[in-house]
Amino acid sequence: MNQRLYTSIFCNTVNAMALITFPVIGLFLSLCSQVLLYFNKKTSKINNIIIAFGFAILAFQYERLDGSGDIVKYEIAYNYISNEASLSQVFQDFYNIFYSGWNTVLYFTAKIFDNFNYVNFIFVLIYYKLLTSIVDKFANTKKELIYLLFFFILYLSLPFLFTTYRNQASFLVFFYGVLCCNRIARYALMIVSISLHPASIFLLLIYTLKNIVRVNVNFLPLILILGFLIKPIIQLFSGLLLHIPFVGGKIQTYIMGDWSNYDFSRASDLLQIINTAGIVFTVIFSFYILKRHRIARSDYISFILVYFATSLLFVSFQTFAQRYILFCFPLYIPVIISAFRVGSSLEKLVLTFLMILTIDVRFFTVFSNRSFVIGEGFPDNIIASTVNIFNLL
Repeated sequence: MNQRLYTSIFCNTVNAMALITFPVIGLFLSLCSQVLLYFNKKTSKINNIIIAFGFAILAFQYERLDGSGDIVKYEIAYNYISNEASLSQVFQDFYNIFYSGWNTVLYFTAKIFDNFNYVNFIFVLIYYKLLTSIVDKFANTKKELIYLLFFFILYLSLPFLFTTYRNQASFLVFFYGVLCCNRIARYALMIVSISLHPASIFLLLIYTLKNIVRVNVNFLPLILILGFLIKPIIQLFSGLLLHIPFVGGKIQTYIMGDWSNYDFSRASDLLQIINTAGIVFTVIFSFYILKRHRIARSDYISFILVYFATSLLFVSFQTFAQRYILFCFPLYIPVIISAFRVGSSLEKLVLTFLMILTIDVRFFTVFSNRSFVIGEGFPDNIIASTVNIFNLL
């Protein structure tokens, strides 16, 4: 066993050196190491840190070419804030207070690095570091580690994540607090999460209700059906909803406007429907497995069940479904891996099939795509060195 451990340490050292010199090669070696090497919690954590840095370095090189995506808005905000003399001036704009954590990161990144690409680096690093930390906590065997890493790395394509990372990173901060931290750290991270993106307020609201609301697993399909029917009901009250202070405009956009509708002529919306369906049925099936095996509910499992049931009500609203179902998939890691652990061979097979539906096939276009470029483009970005990427010389 010592020999296996020493081999893992040696390989992690090689992976780290490769990451420092040629990031893409280092990232590839780290992913291979998780599959091929002896499973050890400590060495696995080290390797996952290398993986997180590898993806962050790819994000640093990411450049959107078609002028679309949230990343364009991020850069506009960055350029605006970089011209402010102090952080207090940034928050003179009342709207910026709602994004205080996000704007603080933008401000100090602009003052320290003077390069927007470091914002990409920081938030993608946060996302993958917290994601792999959650995986490390709940994976007890090598098989479970590979299973979780494979699906939860592939469920969001890198181009999509690199374009919309603020919301995902905010949610991962919240999930990490709930799943991996003690009470004080948990609530601190919840506050940080909300400061990065106010959409996390909804997560906090559900968390406060977890001990009050009880959900029967058998009712999940009925709640899903209600989610398909609720949109026209809500739209009947559109006149009243639009007059709610502060959020009336958001309701117009996300519940009754174009952002609430699926466009079936767009491949991206069709892919979202497939991925969302995969997530919904994966989680429902996982809860049924846990119920059949009479697995006791922990505090966070109770929260996950209440949250999932509530999120099903958003399935008809395109942007809400994307944000509160698709982006929240990592929250269900404890449920899915517990179901995989106790399920029968047939149940594991069905669960794996459903998980395959969650994969975003755009992940495999990361090195060559017309809408964006990474570094100097393919194939030069494969062998790009860290020295050239960060202009160290």
